[in-house]
Amino acid sequence: AAFRYFGIFSERSVKDVLGWLVKFIGYYAVALMIAAVIFLPVIMTIFGTDRFQAENYVPLLYDKIYYEKYLGDLIGENMIQWGVAGYSAVAMAGVFVLFSRKKKYLDLKLGFGLLNLFLLVPFAGHVLNGFSYVSNRWIWAYGMMIAYIFVKAYPELFTLTVREKKKIFVMTVAYCVLALFAKAARTQRNMAGVLVLVLAVFTVTSFGNIFLQGKYMCGLLSALLVVSIMLNVSYQYSYEKDYLSEFAAEEESLDKLESNTDKAVLAAGDSGVYRYDQYGALPYDNTSMYMGTNSTAYYFSLANSSISDFFSEMYLNTPWEQHYENLDGRTILDRLASVKYFVISGDNFRYLSYGYNKEKGSAGKGNSECRAYENENALPLGYTYDSYIPESEYEKMDVVKKQQALMDGVVLEESTLPEASVDADNENIQYRMEAGDGCALSKGAIRVTKEGAQLKLVFHGLTDSENYLIADNLDYDSLSPRELIGNSQWKKMSEYDQNKVLDEDSRWRYWKESKEAAMTVSSNDVTKTIKIFTDKYNAYSGRHDFLCNMGYSRSGVRTMTITFANTGVYTYDKLRVVSQPVQGIEEKTVKLGEEALENVKMGTNEITGDISVSERKALVLSVPYSKGFTAYVDGKEAKLQKANTMFMALELEPGSHEIRLTYCTPYLKAGMLLSVLGLVIYVMLVFKKKK
Repeated sequence: AAFRYFGIFSERSVKDVLGWLVKFIGYYAVALMIAAVIFLPVIMTIFGTDRFQAENYVPLLYDKIYYEKYLGDLIGENMIQWGVAGYSAVAMAGVFVLFSRKKKYLDLKLGFGLLNLFLLVPFAGHVLNGFSYVSNRWIWAYGMMIAYIFVKAYPELFTLTVREKKKIFVMTVAYCVLALFAKAARTQRNMAGVLVLVLAVFTVTSFGNIFLQGKYMCGLLSALLVVSIMLNVSYQYSYEKDYLSEFAAEEESLDKLESNTDKAVLAAGDSGVYRYDQYGALPYDNTSMYMGTNSTAYYFSLANSSISDFFSEMYLNTPWEQHYENLDGRTILDRLASVKYFVISGDNFRYLSYGYNKEKGSAGKGNSECRAYENENALPLGYTYDSYIPESEYEKMDVVKKQQALMDGVVLEESTLPEASVDADNENIQYRMEAGDGCALSKGAIRVTKEGAQLKLVFHGLTDSENYLIADNLDYDSLSPRELIGNSQWKKMSEYDQNKVLDEDSRWRYWKESKEAAMTVSSNDVTKTIKIFTDKYNAYSGRHDFLCNMGYSRSGVRTMTITFANTGVYTYDKLRVVSQPVQGIEEKTVKLGEEALENVKMGTNEITGDISVSERKALVLSVPYSKGFTAYVDGKEAKLQKANTMFMALELEPGSHEIRLTYCTPYLKAGMLLSVLGLVIYVMLVFKKKK
């Protein structure tokens, strides 16, 4: 728009520029107001997510191979960082025609140069992705510009001079040579794109010589356009990768949605309100929405910040903020989340959490069979505490103590309830490390030079306990090909072998450098994985604290073996083995559920129930906290507090009460109001323009 302004107006002034700027901002504001009913709730949610606040790595430049393939990728392959040009090679011929015209289309020439500069500098991808990770998804705008350039250049095709045709020929030759100069760029798709481009340019420059009538040139260009589009389709969906295989066949889609995991839970025949957890029986993403169940799995682009905060402080074993599969089978977390059923697949009984003893439903056959086990002491959707823990005190606690504290008192910012006494009976277990081949230990760091290298922790765990491996501030840095070779080994290598390693080192791409890593933890028959994302990973949310639950053991665990999937340096502040006794959990669960919410009904944007309490208590609803909820006690609006970081609480006086919660998406009403106002302003502007 800025370039167009300077191209259209020859007489300019500061006042004129400011006038146009104000008009642009005004129209933009009206457009945002019209969209506010959707835009406002979404953008306010984004501002509260860890992904938005995380500081992602932004390199100064892309890797060498990116620039080697760049020109060819403009009409051929996909670039990295979500850069899919997607337009036909014929369109690039329009760019050459545009640049052959002297003293014309300066605005479009400058625009073309600027957007290409944006594609060449990672910081532009960072800014145009909302200051998040580097992404060139904005490339749709580049495609629009190319299309516009071709439309503007099309009438010029019939009036080209001999000199201009020579310029186009030179530009085409230079482009083709540079686009295919690097070996990495000479892919079949890029060469096909270049071939179509050459034919298109030949067609354009032949008008007046071979093609004497415009309709013939138009016909051949149209044919080349169709060929180019078909080539793009073929390479994108079939040749480069079998993209179509990622989609479900028509007759399979329903089977994916109707998962055996959800069917096993429904087979229990329970008409109450409850959640289920699972391990090794993960259904298709978000199937519980379709099947009418309540799970502990979730996968959407946006996440509730209260859940994310809770997962972070509980060191939940997931690096994602908006994609989680379970509560890692942790007994206390399952109890607090009102989890009544735990689902396993096949005969994976070793992954069953403590307290799930009775099979209540199953679905499927063979390896795909899923079984749902019931915890008879599961807490309902609403349970009560008679004491509280101030947030300021809770924040000072260690992760395991925090977990235990949530069974003793509700965590609130302030309350009239008495303060709770917190029992901490977990124990940090002393262990020794036995490093295998490819592992080198130093203080706070493990250097891994061989994929699959192992580190064994030997100890004596407590009996009748859950066993945890806890990593505080766990991070990962990969090692380049040169760094993987020790100095003594390097000196023994021939100059040829050294040069091969150095060449590989120079082509080592930054997005492979420290993107992610994985550690597999095994104990007895239980195997779990800790994934680590670095700031170079697209979904990085800043998580570096992990607690891996290795399950319940009656006799006590003796060893844990860590297998490193990636070479590199794994650093940590603390690496702990903790045994969490389960003794006392049942008694505390029973106490929390003694006076609970009954007759719970869940409607559209509404939850209702009844409760009787013998003394002043806090009713905790295991529903993630949101500003969109409004609570009513006995028909009167009551103060709804954030409780236990993730949930909600109401303080109740002794007696019987009717509880009602209503929900409205936060900022939806404000968005509706702005949208109506925006439409009114728009109509006024239209009438004013007509008048």
